[in-house]
Amino acid sequence: MIPENRVVVAIDFGTTYSSFAYALTKSSEIVFQKWGHMAADKVGASLKTPTTLLLDDKNNFVAFGFDAEQRYKEFEKDKLLDGYFRFFKNFKMSIHRKKMFERSIEIEDHLGKPLEFIDVYSKSLSYIKGVALKKLESAITDHSITEESIHWIITVPSIYDKFACLVGVAAKKVKQILFYVEC
Repeated sequence: MIPENRVVVAIDFGTTYSSFAYALTKSSEIVFQKWGHMAADKVGASLKTPTTLLLDDKNNFVAFGFDAEQRYKEFEKDKLLDGYFRFFKNFKMSIHRKKMFERSIEIEDHLGKPLEFIDVYSKSLSYIKGVALKKLESAITDHSITEESIHWIITVPSIYDKFACLVGVAAKKVKQILFYVEC
């Protein structure tokens, strides 16, 4: 049982799009994240952002989602992408195509250069976690939010048991996220 004055944050890390929603345990209201340049309660805001990740050439985080796609287009137009940035799009699907399934499975960026899936996923998950924390800090003012007061859930379809194992390993890299698989 989750104590009162806690927050439950559910992260839907999809093949094509990702998002999160949260709810206070003392309330039945669910708040969905809005993404993109149209965000903030404006008409046309998206409830999901593309599952895309942009890293620099040293594998440091640059951007995720709409921002990653926008920067990718700008860098591509200015011929700055190749050699300086790595772009991963719909990377969750790429692991389903692999015949061998290991914890150290690698996926390829836009140039075919490999990186471990766990690194790509944990960087993406870290970003979504950060956005969720900022949203919670600005939205909940009647009591303080600490990472210990947040119950994190990552959704994984039960048919993807091998994928769930990788998600669990990646979630451990992102502190304070507990991982549950429903089978």
